[in-house]
Amino acid sequence: MNINPALSWKISDSFSLGAGANYQQVKATFTNQANYSAALLGAAALAGIAPGSQTYNAIAAATPRLESSVNLTGDDWAWGWNAGLLWEIDKKNRIGVHYRSNIKYDVSGNVEFTNPALPPMPSTIAPTVGLLAATVNARLLYNSGVASSIKLPSITNVSWFGAVSDRWDLMADLQYTTWDSLPELKFNRTDGSVLAVTPYNWDNVWRASIGANYHYNDKMLVRAGFVFDQSPLSDEFRTVRLPDDDRLWVTLGTQYKWDRHWTFDIGAAYGWASSNPPINQNQGSTAQYGLVNGDYKVNFTIVSGQITYSF
Repeated sequence: MNINPALSWKISDSFSLGAGANYQQVKATFTNQANYSAALLGAAALAGIAPGSQTYNAIAAATPRLESSVNLTGDDWAWGWNAGLLWEIDKKNRIGVHYRSNIKYDVSGNVEFTNPALPPMPSTIAPTVGLLAATVNARLLYNSGVASSIKLPSITNVSWFGAVSDRWDLMADLQYTTWDSLPELKFNRTDGSVLAVTPYNWDNVWRASIGANYHYNDKMLVRAGFVFDQSPLSDEFRTVRLPDDDRLWVTLGTQYKWDRHWTFDIGAAYGWASSNPPINQNQGSTAQYGLVNGDYKVNFTIVSGQITYSF
């Protein structure tokens, strides 16, 4: 949710200036599966049961493929600002420049673990595994409050509009986003311990687009566009949450002016990754987290509609 009161000032017939404040809410939900079997073996090693020993191997054989369901939620409100300048070169051409600031959130919330029941196992190790499970449930995979500092990027935008004839308008847009403001996603428990860290190391990126309007008549126009949208992700830090790569978009829409008060718009966009992004990710330990290796096919469709009443 973004609340954005704004003011504008027409400095002259050619220049207009605008500025606004953003009071914005972020609400986050992360779900995950935690490797409960690996947590049991980690607790066993800390308890002095040597990896590779007979007892350690018996525990591993008796508790395979156990997982905990993890649900983390949090939210915060924070302030930002935006400003823009419009230069109307003449009646047919105008250039706009816009800046939207970083917004820093101090997200707070809770994490909840649903840990699995232990399977039947030999009586020789059952008491030991029960104690290890109690340790994991109380000291590692346990419910608590969480907090995270998240700084979302600033966005700078430059755009041009030109009416090249009575029927055709051309447009171009260039946008720069500072994704290096979010080097990692880190959640701390309220007791100060680290719950999880995901390194992002995202790059700052550009997005370029071109478009055109065709005025079919006084009431109806058709619009279309093409976008190149650079991804902030690199192959090294791609995650299953966001298997992204550079994207290409094509867009198509129409506008119909019913009368001087009512205007109707509909539009659609189809986008796809410029290549099939690969992934080879184990979060630092294949034994603990597993390995995801392969590639993704990325595409998406967006459909939108708008009704405007002018008075």
